[in-house]
Amino acid sequence: MKNVLRYYRERPELVEKNRRIEESGRCPFCPEGLKSEGFQIVGETTSWTIASSQFPYRGSDVHLLVLPKRHVITSLDLTSWEWEQWPEILRIATTEFPFLTTGFGLAMRENVLGGVTLYHLHFHLIVPKANAEGGAEVPVNFAIG
Repeated sequence: MKNVLRYYRERPELVEKNRRIEESGRCPFCPEGLKSEGFQIVGETTSWTIASSQFPYRGSDVHLLVLPKRHVITSLDLTSWEWEQWPEILRIATTEFPFLTTGFGLAMRENVLGGVTLYHLHFHLIVPKANAEGGAEVPVNFAIG
């Protein structure tokens, strides 16, 4: 809950949502949870689901979550087969959002020190809002601190 408060202190509805998730013991990022939580599914591979984030980062045009279908906590839990599906994941994402080919940010956190708020491994694929010149209004920045 420490990271939840760090990230969402100014958004009490998200703190409350995370508290309820923790109490329920159900994972909203497992396939059943994605359905019950009403996530918009963008695409799937054999082992992964690509969904629109319900809480996109400020300054983003697109914020996708890439989630393993198995409940895994860290990248070390992934099989070689799951890693090998990344080209397919990117093909799906760029087919759905062709402007991804102009650039995006990809981030993943692990465990408490990495800033995790939900313990189901997931990657954030983020495209910043573009300005009139085609540059980013706010560049994707994954700074420490």
